Amino acid sequence: MNKKLVYLTLAISFLLLFPAVLGVDAVYLRGASKTESVNSVVYYELSSTAPNATSTLTILSKTTVVGIHELESWFTELETANIPVSGSAYLYFSSIGISGDTGKYRWTIYDYTPDTNSSVLVVQSSWYTLPTTPSPHETFANISSYTFVTGHRAKLVLEYTADSGGGTITARLDEGSASNQIVYNSSSGFSYTLNEVSNAAFLLFNSTGSCSIACTSNISCDDSVASTTDTCSNAGGCNSVCRNINSSVVITCSSNSDCDDSNSLTSDSCLNAGTESSSCSNTACSIACVSDFACTSGINGVCSNAGTCSALCSYTDSGNIPDTNTTDTTVTDTPVMETNIPDANTNYTAEIICSSDSACNDKSDITTDVCVNPGVSSSYCENTQCSIACSNNDACDDDASLTTDFCANAGLCNASCVYNSCNPICSSNPDCDDGDSATTDVCAGAGRCTAVCTNLPNVGNGVCDAGETKCSAPSDCGVCEGSISDVYELACIGNSCKNTIKLGVCGNNRCESGENYFTCSTDCVPQNIDIDASFPDTFYVRGETVHLKATIIVDGEKVKDASVKATGFFGTIPLLNDGKHDDETRNDNIYANFITIDTATEKKLYPVVFVVELGGVKREKTMFLNVVPKLSFSVDFEKEFFVLGDNIPISGKLTKKNKLLNLPIDLNLSLNREILLHQDFNSANGNFSSNYRTTLINEAGDYTLILKATDENGNIGVFEKTIKVLSPDATNFLVVEIMDSNNTVFAKATEAQIQVIIKDIEGNRVSEAVVEGETVDGLKFSFAENDSSEYVGSFKIPYQTRNGDLSIDITAQKQNKQGSAETSITVTETKINLEILEPKRNNFLAGEEIKVKIYAAYEDGTPMVAESISSIIGNETVELKGIGNGVYEGTYLVKTTDEGAVVISINLDDGFNNTAKETISVDISGISYLYYLRIYGTSIGLFLLASIITFVFGYGLLKKRFGINALQNKEKQVLETIKGIQTQYFIEGTMDKQTYDVQMEKYETKLLDIRETIKQMASKVKK
Repeated sequence: MNKKLVYLTLAISFLLLFPAVLGVDAVYLRGASKTESVNSVVYYELSSTAPNATSTLTILSKTTVVGIHELESWFTELETANIPVSGSAYLYFSSIGISGDTGKYRWTIYDYTPDTNSSVLVVQSSWYTLPTTPSPHETFANISSYTFVTGHRAKLVLEYTADSGGGTITARLDEGSASNQIVYNSSSGFSYTLNEVSNAAFLLFNSTGSCSIACTSNISCDDSVASTTDTCSNAGGCNSVCRNINSSVVITCSSNSDCDDSNSLTSDSCLNAGTESSSCSNTACSIACVSDFACTSGINGVCSNAGTCSALCSYTDSGNIPDTNTTDTTVTDTPVMETNIPDANTNYTAEIICSSDSACNDKSDITTDVCVNPGVSSSYCENTQCSIACSNNDACDDDASLTTDFCANAGLCNASCVYNSCNPICSSNPDCDDGDSATTDVCAGAGRCTAVCTNLPNVGNGVCDAGETKCSAPSDCGVCEGSISDVYELACIGNSCKNTIKLGVCGNNRCESGENYFTCSTDCVPQNIDIDASFPDTFYVRGETVHLKATIIVDGEKVKDASVKATGFFGTIPLLNDGKHDDETRNDNIYANFITIDTATEKKLYPVVFVVELGGVKREKTMFLNVVPKLSFSVDFEKEFFVLGDNIPISGKLTKKNKLLNLPIDLNLSLNREILLHQDFNSANGNFSSNYRTTLINEAGDYTLILKATDENGNIGVFEKTIKVLSPDATNFLVVEIMDSNNTVFAKATEAQIQVIIKDIEGNRVSEAVVEGETVDGLKFSFAENDSSEYVGSFKIPYQTRNGDLSIDITAQKQNKQGSAETSITVTETKINLEILEPKRNNFLAGEEIKVKIYAAYEDGTPMVAESISSIIGNETVELKGIGNGVYEGTYLVKTTDEGAVVISINLDDGFNNTAKETISVDISGISYLYYLRIYGTSIGLFLLASIITFVFGYGLLKKRFGINALQNKEKQVLETIKGIQTQYFIEGTMDKQTYDVQMEKYETKLLDIRETIKQMASKVKK
């Protein structure tokens, strides 16, 4: 064959066998043979260098502990250039598994900044079930466009959550072997081979990204126009953008730091950063923990940055000093939200425990988590143990021999019994007829799922022949029956007579139908332990006794002998069922005890865990006890304003949780920090009074009244009020008085109405004033006076208004008199109608695109406007872009891993707390030719190219070869003609010499031409 054709064919074959994956990189989770030092701590390296035959085996091994814990961490080297990443990422272990326990694992990638020792979350995978034996395993996550900038590191953290603890998780890395290789068939559709390695772990991701970086600093956005302010938002990232704003335009914020409200309980963000429409958002955050007691997911929990947005729980395994590079750290969603817990010098505002069910997640799979009265001061969490249908397969025994009984999601809230009917081979002897009259047909174990047919030749001869058993030939071998003990008996299992467990017998280690913990505690454990516990008061003060009480119901029945205790900031105490702790009667199902709030207890929300153990089953319920060490002042004043020369009477009550107190009170009245009146006196049965007479030589202004008191337990009461004192000639002051209204809650797009009265400083109503209102969002409206000299103002609440309190400023003016007041209303969300326009069909093939198209409008039909919304298809988030008024669309490429039912979940938020959600399901079955074109398009193209080249070269060679053969045939024909001419001239004498010479010259010349052509063509074929 032509050498050029051979070389070209080999090259193309190589490309076909090893397809290039453009833009996809692999980084390896290395072991002890490749490490990185970060802040003087040595970590394994996340490296682009693959292990090889000389790599040293590293085995990751961890004894499991219940809860979420870190397994290992990896760091990359310092980045030497900006690296954008995006798209699908796959983490592959050639060998990972768990033994002696069950659990899951996940991985998280952070952007680590060495200068500040801080990390930013880039992507986190879902939880994946660990294999129960060491085996290859692949996990997946989708990375939104992100850029690792120069000087940063990427950090990968591997975490696990164990179900029972005491098992072992193992993973093998960097195991070199000269004779082995790893072949990984990725879900991305490509195959990867790692030579000279037995075991490894690596991450596949797209490092080229699909974005361009618009700018890296403000300087790179300079438009050379002096009148504009040039800023680079998201500098150096895929989402970086230049903004050139005219200096006359007011920019509310350009970055999140511009929106810092100095409140540690809010997440501060800048919306539409650097634009004219920029605005600040200060959203109350979900607080992971407020104390160490809130960290209950693991052992030795510690709450860092307690009570703030950055709070997190960390855990260390009991009895072991952890390595500095394997500290178990995780953020948990402990249902604690310390918001608006007042200082002792403010009027008490009750704690908002929760705003949604998710804030009450207690991390238990056997409780139903509910937030009662969400978002208000009376809110609280209820973590109620659910009714568990079954805990094991035995609990699903239906006493039917023709069903396979299975407990799905055993021991969880969604547990259920599944009964799969079996098809026995036979139910009687005739079912086993083999058509041979010489054999006896027997159905052994007839009617059972384990029944088998036997066809024996010698049944009935009185001899137990080979192949016969008590089950197949009882007449020859004896009957399989009889009790062995209280628990075991002989019975046919298929063709074998075996010792089997008796059914319906207590003590057979099977909790069967009709049995429970109370009728057969040796076989059954409690299925449902209900704990009813609560605190009667919304808060407690130092020195106060708290009654801890819990009612226990097990499987619907009262129990008197459960082990019950309470654990919290006070330590651990037993709850007793002895009738001596305000627990009603002895040996009922009510358990109680008392604790006293120590005088050193801090003002905080404390979790109290009620723990019940019975029959080897343990259940917990967490409640929250609010400690607020405060005393309360209530002070009454004759009027709202005073004039110089008036007597200012000061009188009121001092209480502790509505109980009157006899305590020393410190009173200070000041103006511009100058003390006008200082008194120390005792309250009498909680009542106190004083006064201060102003004179004309006093200054007018805002007088400050401060009252203080402290009891023996350290509970503090502080009252502060500003008293407005006017000069005698202050005739230009108007009082705006907000009238009480039962309706202060309004839905968006409805008319909100506010009613006020305008008075002068003497308390007389004022008519014909100009009264106007303005919301905090800048919406202005006017008030109209009615026949009762009251002013009524109304305005329509826009859809683009955030939920919650909406502040309103009201001003009044008449001639040269004016006054103002502030009030607020509560705005609730409006309904968004969501219509799914596409997909219109519900069956798709892998490789096809699913177009998601929706129409969203408010209740009155107004199209909803948002920059984008999201749709979750499978485990991937698909962004839907606006294409018209209220219309949004996006596409999703169906993968081969999507086989079966795929849920499309559309979550909509217009940015103003108005939300909607819709879910549909489509069926994925089969693979489209488009899939092969997308995945193997390059390979197919190369194959076609190889085929064309092969055809062209081959055709040329064949053409030359066939041409030589034809010429050789012509050569033979010419030789035969020459022979004929010679025969006619020399032998037959029928041709004269002149004719002979002419004919011979003609054909000999023709023969020479043919032979020269054959020679040239043969030479070309050899090349």
